[in-house]
Amino acid sequence: MKLKELRSRIGLTQKQLAEQMETTQQTIARWETGKTILNVDQIRDLCVVLECTADELLGWETGAEDLLSSPFASVGSEGAYGTLHIKTTCGTREYPIGLNARKALLSHAEATGPINANDSSDWLSTWSLNNRLLLINPTYLRGFQLISDDVEAMPKFEHPEVYRALEDWPNIKAEGKTWEQCQNLVSRLEDEEAVSRLVSEVRITYDDGTDEWCLLSDKTATTWFELGMASPSVGQNSFVKIDEEGHEMAAFANLGRVVMIEIPTDLYLRLISD
Repeated sequence: MKLKELRSRIGLTQKQLAEQMETTQQTIARWETGKTILNVDQIRDLCVVLECTADELLGWETGAEDLLSSPFASVGSEGAYGTLHIKTTCGTREYPIGLNARKALLSHAEATGPINANDSSDWLSTWSLNNRLLLINPTYLRGFQLISDDVEAMPKFEHPEVYRALEDWPNIKAEGKTWEQCQNLVSRLEDEEAVSRLVSEVRITYDDGTDEWCLLSDKTATTWFELGMASPSVGQNSFVKIDEEGHEMAAFANLGRVVMIEIPTDLYLRLISD
């Protein structure tokens, strides 16, 4: 258990943490010494308050061996950096990003050799702190900026536990702090469709500026994984399946007309690791 270490990392005293957890300082002390065992809801709430993962809190090594080949293998709990501004032919979008994402983007931008717009391996892939994995077609990419939160306030984002809990909206199983933050986020969104889009739908933006939304499934997750990994079967002008309902309906997109793709992080990572 690394409760004390994580509490100290964000500058909270036992008393301050107790107030946020709506308990006593004595209880926090017992948690830190291992004299009292935490239940699942307490672990979840501590992760939200301490801005960490359950693995970090419990001191477990992250079992991500089967994700090491993913273009988003570094996704996880990471310190916040600032704002990513992505400029495409359809406009500019802003995302809150962490230190790992910044490092990966800098590595991509500083790589030797020019970008070949006909090579699918040059699709820019990155992730943000607001539950978005991003795949960007270099043909339509005008550039991007990385701006520290010391210079510019970051777009708002939630703890991953909140996005995970919202997948069951409106029948959320979470309680405590996670439940409170879920309610606060839902109140800021326009409607239930916005909740679904945030946690379980892929946003595909085409070169005419229009968006198409489709549910993320295990099959479509494989499509985006192959695109991010630059699979030879997914060329720049490939038609890829983005949605299906058994034998009754199937939808395809021409990647050559796609500007960028936004994928819900938490659901995607679970689907490709199953």
